[in-house]
Amino acid sequence: MDPKAKNQEGVLRLLTTGSIEPFKTTWGIRPTTYLKAKYLRPVVKISALDAMFPKRKAKAVQEKIVIAGIRHFEAFLDTEKKYLASKSTVVLREFALKPGFIVAVLNSSLSKFFLKEAYGSLAMDGGVNYSPSNVSKIPIPPCDEEDQIRLERLAFRAANTIGADLEEIAEEVDAIVFRLFRFTPIEVEAIQESLRKRVSSLE
Repeated sequence: MDPKAKNQEGVLRLLTTGSIEPFKTTWGIRPTTYLKAKYLRPVVKISALDAMFPKRKAKAVQEKIVIAGIRHFEAFLDTEKKYLASKSTVVLREFALKPGFIVAVLNSSLSKFFLKEAYGSLAMDGGVNYSPSNVSKIPIPPCDEEDQIRLERLAFRAANTIGADLEEIAEEVDAIVFRLFRFTPIEVEAIQESLRKRVSSLE
């Protein structure tokens, strides 16, 4: 890793679990911890990566969804193909559906509820270490092209939004996902209450 290369061309931004939030990354905003050192804008030279790990470089310059692999389940869509995901993350690169739609579903309350129910017994220090195996089991709702476009647009808006407006977008995402799965209002409330209790127990 070359912290001095941040202003140079031909670099990839190093993305760790700690620099992923729902729909976005905190790279360049909050320091990233890597190998016990802190970097605000950690980067890796593409030429160096290509020389030592050409397959990894080829994967890094693709559009991808990067998921925090430890504790909190949060997903970020790299549409600019400029991030290198660390080994602590889970990366999705091949999409049968629109990637923005998928990242919206992954960041929904329903996905968090599913993971809590399916893997909560494996939790350590308040969270689960996620893997491609358990991420692949997250249910994707039945949808048409219009549903995909609607959720993808919300995901793109969320990536550029902060504060209360982001919370409103997240609620809109949840509402659409619950509708696609045809949950009743009583079932939705039960899921949300379960998640509220989980958050309260971690505080």
